[in-house]
Amino acid sequence: MDKVRWSGQNAGGGAYTYFSECIVADWNTIGSKLVARAPTANGAYSEWSGAGYSALNELTPAATYMTSGAADQRISTVMATFPALGTGERIERVKVAANALRDASGPQKMNIFYRVAGADDHKSDRALTVSAANYTEAWDMSPATGTYWTPTELNASEPGARSRA
Repeated sequence: MDKVRWSGQNAGGGAYTYFSECIVADWNTIGSKLVARAPTANGAYSEWSGAGYSALNELTPAATYMTSGAADQRISTVMATFPALGTGERIERVKVAANALRDASGPQKMNIFYRVAGADDHKSDRALTVSAANYTEAWDMSPATGTYWTPTELNASEPGARSRA
């Protein structure tokens, strides 16, 4: 499945649908929580030009931005604190989303990475388009330990992006 559509009629005849924390999975998600974290500071890497972490805004992604004019420049961010887990809870997946585009010249690709325990775990290079598009990558397990993420480990790590030729 790559698309989901919700729709319903309101009393005035218009179609309005509201949802929050929607999880689509092939396993029972009853009792699951979706935790979204926002950037709070620049991380270990700030090689791109622009507004730094404050440019990252999911509501208006094209209003402020960062740029990279050369390959292999990285940007990473410190994120808001992940909450403590309750009894029996675990972090099932960590996902990073980026809204990006390219010019006719300069880097034509990028990859998303997670910096964990001082090491960068880069995902595959992604070809960028000339129009803004969303790119996502996910980690089911910590790249540092190969086990489920812990809040302590997640709070000490940084998501980021790297420009590629």
